[in-house]
Amino acid sequence: MFLITYAVVLFVLLTNFKWVKGYFDGFLSVLMPVVYGIFVAFVLNIPLRFFETRVFASLERKSRLWQKIHRPVCILIVFVLAIALIVALFSFIIPGLSQSVVTFSNNIYVYADTLQKFVADIGENIVIPEEIWEQMTAWWNDFLSMAVNALKNFLPHLFNFTKSLTSSVVSVFMGIIMGIYMLANKEKLARQSKKLLYAFLQEKTADKILEVGKISNRTFSEFVSGQLTEAFIIAVLCFTGMSILRMPYALLVSAFVGITALIPIFGAFIGAAFGAFIILLVDPMKAIWFLVFIIVLQQVEGNLIYPRVMGSSIGLPGLWVMFAMLCGSALMGFTGILLGIPTFSVFYTLFGRYVNRRLKNREVPPDKVEATPPQEEAEAAD
Repeated sequence: MFLITYAVVLFVLLTNFKWVKGYFDGFLSVLMPVVYGIFVAFVLNIPLRFFETRVFASLERKSRLWQKIHRPVCILIVFVLAIALIVALFSFIIPGLSQSVVTFSNNIYVYADTLQKFVADIGENIVIPEEIWEQMTAWWNDFLSMAVNALKNFLPHLFNFTKSLTSSVVSVFMGIIMGIYMLANKEKLARQSKKLLYAFLQEKTADKILEVGKISNRTFSEFVSGQLTEAFIIAVLCFTGMSILRMPYALLVSAFVGITALIPIFGAFIGAAFGAFIILLVDPMKAIWFLVFIIVLQQVEGNLIYPRVMGSSIGLPGLWVMFAMLCGSALMGFTGILLGIPTFSVFYTLFGRYVNRRLKNREVPPDKVEATPPQEEAEAAD
């Protein structure tokens, strides 16, 4: 009966796939405030935990009154700081960023002519066969036309995306309210979740789920906080350096570099390519200096900032970081790039523990699975 029922239900779902998809999308839109609430609670729980465990840790041990009111006070502080950050963003950064976008959009063809003239001047001073030069000029004109049209077409999509983002204000507001409730009652929600697990699942299965939940919470929290901190530092350093070097569109390029810095490994190259192209249209020589500056900044970021900010929080080697990014982007696009690394890090940790247990149960000596030193490999080859 179970197999027959399953087959009938599956057949009905597949034959009415559009209706099922529409119903699922509608159900998901109803749950969007809950999704926003979980996201808000997860992100703001990071600074909330910082205030509770570090800033006001001494009051927690000394004052009984503080033990009763510490959660509402810390939540209020976190939300005031978040609102102040958003107000500062809209008051100082967004107007300048919008002006840069509008100015660049209005002058894009002027910049293109300037760049084309610069290339033509270079061509006059370098002896190149006429056929090769004509072919290179044709390729360059095609590339420049394609790039300009792509930028012109991208800007309206950017504004449309902003409009669609602001149209869901009600869902976001409800999500913030739910996020406040989740933060205020996170211990109670955790206790209720544990009760459900142990009430309907075997104890061993519930223990494993809780273990996965703890690893996931720690990994995602450290990854999100580390990436946001690193992106902010990179954006500030980039804006400071471009302002000192008097490069055009410092705010626009720095904001884009900061956003792309959220993407590990490839983000720096994307931000550098975008910034170099924007500056190339205005002043080709400054574009070269910008690339030199970005290379130096990336070296500082890779050797000083990233290890100190991220440390070994995700515990994932570089090869598997790239593998996680590729798989995540193939499955979920940009969201998969951001979430693929911490997700794979959780799987990597769990699978590593499973492999170690298997080796221990089979009593495999540790020296059997250790890497062979290069000297021993050379002796074996001889």
